[in-house]
Amino acid sequence: MKKIVNLFLLVVLTLGLQSCKEQEATKVYELEDLVGTWKLSSAKLYDREAKFLADTSPKDEYGCGPITWVFTSDRIEVHRYTGKDPNGQCLEEVLHLQYTLQNNTIHTLDDNGMKDEMLLTNLTSDEVVFMTSFPNPLNEENNAIKYTEIRCKKVK
Repeated sequence: MKKIVNLFLLVVLTLGLQSCKEQEATKVYELEDLVGTWKLSSAKLYDREAKFLADTSPKDEYGCGPITWVFTSDRIEVHRYTGKDPNGQCLEEVLHLQYTLQNNTIHTLDDNGMKDEMLLTNLTSDEVVFMTSFPNPLNEENNAIKYTEIRCKKVK
């Protein structure tokens, strides 16, 4: 009888641990949680081997505001400022993307037919974090920048 109880406890414990691992591995982010306006709060740069290179803080060099992403259920608008006109008005550039969310990967398509992917690594009610990669690493002071981690705070 003691062997049966021990075997039962072992089976229950094994199934419980397996269930925890499956939940961690299959964490899925919902599209509804992504919808809204997000402003850039930080970015990190990584090399080809995913080795951390640098933190970059959002720059508001024109005094117009940070880069923002507006997610709807199927489109993304990326708003950034490119300068000011002679009257001191901010010049805004908006990139329009169609997107889908599949297996925590945001698949985008721009107006020119260019496709890209961003890996969603964290999504809460007030923060989103995603990773992007460059097809060809960018050289900057002998470091090849391959990946960027983008962190945004929810605006509304």
